[in-house]
Amino acid sequence: MPRIRVLFSKRGPFCFIRHVELPQIFSRAAARAGLSIELTEGFSPHPKISLGPALPVGVVACAEPAEIWFDDWRDSYLEKFDGALPDGLSVFAAEPVEGKSLNKLSDAGEYVVHFPRDEKRETVLSLLREEKHPWEESLLDWEIIDRSFRMVMSSPSQKGPGHIVKKLVEMEIIRGWADVRLARLSVGTWNSESKKVVPLVESASGTLSVREG
Repeated sequence: MPRIRVLFSKRGPFCFIRHVELPQIFSRAAARAGLSIELTEGFSPHPKISLGPALPVGVVACAEPAEIWFDDWRDSYLEKFDGALPDGLSVFAAEPVEGKSLNKLSDAGEYVVHFPRDEKRETVLSLLREEKHPWEESLLDWEIIDRSFRMVMSSPSQKGPGHIVKKLVEMEIIRGWADVRLARLSVGTWNSESKKVVPLVESASGTLSVREG
């Protein structure tokens, strides 16, 4: 049974679909595409699908990893699978893998953080410039992008978007999720030399820049 790691994006209204609902959606799409997924063992078997670090409702996802154990897989199946998914959800890279689980491989997450109010943004940028940021050692890299800023955080399973928002609330910079817009650009391994998050699907290296836009 091939274990296939895919990268998917979640945009528009679909970003409000809960993370835990995705395996069922992937399973139904595979069935519509004529693809069969291996079932788990036990009294209540279900499609064998593993997701990467959880993403809160409302956060846009540009390149999220997932693993699906298909009964059979060929490169041509990617287009069929993607075509069977609902609007707002897209699978754009896939490859057979072995070895460690997704959550053990995912040691960095890349985000774009946007503040609708400029004064909030300037307050955070001032902290970052002075290296007085509220995210301690978890902040790996950051840069200004227009009216937003890009940041790379370690340990996305424990310190994801919720951690970013929580720290901003604690510092009384924002009141909550309504004061900030978040998108996760990618999840993968951190390359300290190039200061980039390396995607967990090799074939996606040349496509992430397109997806991020």
